[in-house]
Amino acid sequence: MPSDDSPPYFEPGSAAQSMSTTSSKIINVSLYSGRAEITREFRLTVKTGHNQVEILGLPNAMDQDSLRVEGRGSATIHDVTVTNAPRSSTTFTSPTIEALQRKEQEVFQTLDSARQSRDFLSTYLSNRNNHPIALDELETIIERYAAMTSNLDNKILDLQNERKALEKEITEARKALQASKPHARLGLQASIGIFAKAEGRIKILLIYAVHEANWSASYDIHVNTETKENPFTLVYKASIAQSTAEVAWDDVPLTLETASPTFDVVLPTLWPWNLIVHDPTVQQPQFIPASYASQAPIMMAQMIPSGSRSHRRSRSSRSRSRSRSRSPRHMRVPEEDIEHRVFDVSSKGNVNATFQVPGKISIPSDGKKHNVTIAQLELNAPMQWVCVPKMDVRVHLTAKVKNESDYTLISGPANVYVDGSFISKTNIPLVTPQETFDCPLGLDPSIRITYHPSAKKASQSGFYQKTAEHIFIQRITVDNAKQAAVNVKILDQVPVSQDARVEVKLVNPALTVPEPPSAGSIKGMSNNLKRRISVSPAKGVMAQWEGAEDATDESALGRDGKLSWLCTVPAKGTIDVMLQWEVGYPKKLIVRNL
Repeated sequence: MPSDDSPPYFEPGSAAQSMSTTSSKIINVSLYSGRAEITREFRLTVKTGHNQVEILGLPNAMDQDSLRVEGRGSATIHDVTVTNAPRSSTTFTSPTIEALQRKEQEVFQTLDSARQSRDFLSTYLSNRNNHPIALDELETIIERYAAMTSNLDNKILDLQNERKALEKEITEARKALQASKPHARLGLQASIGIFAKAEGRIKILLIYAVHEANWSASYDIHVNTETKENPFTLVYKASIAQSTAEVAWDDVPLTLETASPTFDVVLPTLWPWNLIVHDPTVQQPQFIPASYASQAPIMMAQMIPSGSRSHRRSRSSRSRSRSRSRSPRHMRVPEEDIEHRVFDVSSKGNVNATFQVPGKISIPSDGKKHNVTIAQLELNAPMQWVCVPKMDVRVHLTAKVKNESDYTLISGPANVYVDGSFISKTNIPLVTPQETFDCPLGLDPSIRITYHPSAKKASQSGFYQKTAEHIFIQRITVDNAKQAAVNVKILDQVPVSQDARVEVKLVNPALTVPEPPSAGSIKGMSNNLKRRISVSPAKGVMAQWEGAEDATDESALGRDGKLSWLCTVPAKGTIDVMLQWEVGYPKKLIVRNL
């Protein structure tokens, strides 16, 4: 059905009809972050000539500028307008509600009468105290007073409960009446002008965007440490919620979009960046008239030093100079920065992916999260147990996961299950296909680390220039209680000297800080460099400078003093590693943090 931009010609007696969104069918929902695009299909009969179609019950959450109309058939769309639907003049009541309200009023009046009777009895008994009363008569009065007040108290309590029950019934009746009437949040309508060449059936599509609809990614991670084949399973889920007030999305095809629509975004402009030269003000000598010489000590004590005044004048002058040099365009730079900063948080990344939910789905307009599974992925994820025993002897289980699927992983929370037990919660970052990311999986108590007390030995050498020497030895024990071998990474450090007079030497493991190769390095220098950044002090143990696995600049390794051991600990086995280093410096120096 073509669209005509020319103004429609309204003929007297043109056909008009009204339709509700309930008589349409949702044929597609594309869900973005914070909004959704709805496609509704209407089938109707048009007469020859001009037809005016009113679509009622569109949600207030609709973006009115987003509405567009498409169609199929021998007709032409002339114009489309969106307006607020006229409000109903009917009162928000019903015979049922009126009967309940009348009964509530009767209960209220009876309750008020019972309270007045209770107050009258109390007043009557107080007045009798002013007159002499015989003892036997007093006993009778008290008994009758207690009986009457007890009856009134019970009656008041029953009436209060009855009133509460009536209030609840009235509330439920109003909810039922509201559900039977057009929803207050469905207050928009669309008017469509259609010119038909001949009478017949046509199909029109209403495509519009609505707010108050959202989806976010969430994950379940299942790890099996007892197997080597596919130990890492990632269940990719979508949490969908909508509160658009539309009739529930029943059995609709749903597409999840990762793109975030942006509005009024323009390329930033580089404003002129001018350097300003300022000559400091020449300070003039200060003279004190002779007539004030006798008062000079007092006045000088009260005066601000001339150098301070000159400094303030110079600073103020520089400020005025900068203000005068700014052009009007340059003054708008702060406004541009604020405007663009808003849009920095509106995008989920530089990749856009589309997920088609298999089959059809129903999402009610209740604002609650409804979870659907996008995919179940078995990913390549070598696992490693990592510990920093100097700070915490607990062992962390981590995995280096490669996204070998065709799915883009959207940032979202993840529940971690290890060997069938819930262990922790973590967060999955934005990951594109074939990208690798580190995934923490929680703590593993079956791997125990013992960080033994360090041994220290101090000595001195030299005759004329005495040198203080300190030797430190740190032992670490790894105990594996599992039925299978595990790869454990232990991180530690040696101190780093910031003074040339203080020398730190790593003895065990025998790693050396690599020097960058010079221009005249001989062939094979890179192999020697690699041998210096990693050594194997024992079977199943590899010591290296921290970061050596992924180093792009090997000459930077070891500068921070951090190193690690990669240990293959056998099942039910134990491995010991040792860290030894020496610190030497002139004895007269005071070295802290040893």
